[in-house]
Amino acid sequence: MRPALLVLVFLVVACGGNVDRDVGPLVDVDAPTRVELMNKTPEPPRQRILASGEFVAKEQYGGGRAALIEAGSTTLLLKGFQSTRGIDTRLYLSRDGTTVDALSLGPLQGYSGDYTYAIPAVDISTYRYVVVSDLASGQIYSVAELR
Repeated sequence: MRPALLVLVFLVVACGGNVDRDVGPLVDVDAPTRVELMNKTPEPPRQRILASGEFVAKEQYGGGRAALIEAGSTTLLLKGFQSTRGIDTRLYLSRDGTTVDALSLGPLQGYSGDYTYAIPAVDISTYRYVVVSDLASGQIYSVAELR
């Protein structure tokens, strides 16, 4: 019985003699639980537009917008893209608007719509153009100058 009395006296002294005082909950009931924190989807990285430009038709029809986007990694986004179909139509990053020494991003994913292409780890600042070209005929369909 004596230890219980000692605990009671300690509590009264700790509360400043006011045992009716509401000290609030010892745990934040609104804080997320550990499970909720583990299941939370991480925020996507913020996107930053590095450069963009409009496609201009050259030897064939082409249109839409190209944008280099940085969000953790660099991607090329084609919005409202349109192109003439070819036998082997490909997309390039170019320094001078041609396919000579250009970086191939591969075959076109489609001829009308919005598309995303991963950019390999290169010095992207040296590339100023996005080129749509048919490998079979050598024709440059359209070019977007990135600014």
